[in-house]
Amino acid sequence: MVFAGINFTVVIVTVNEVAVNGSNYMSLEAALALDAAGKAAAVYGSKMTMVLEVCTLNVLWTIKACLLFLYYRLT
Repeated sequence: MVFAGINFTVVIVTVNEVAVNGSNYMSLEAALALDAAGKAAAVYGSKMTMVLEVCTLNVLWTIKACLLFLYYRLT
């Protein structure tokens, strides 16, 4: 569960980073209107989105494994 807690902390941090910087989930008009700093922020936000997705999956599967271990110990 400590591993899940660490991953969940990373999830919270990356959600905040994506909220601040944005990502590549935008319309074509909004993407064409970006300046250099906006493009850099969108690229960084997209990378943080990837980290967010991976860590979210790690949290889910770690908690599932912990529950399986708990059920094993109960039976």
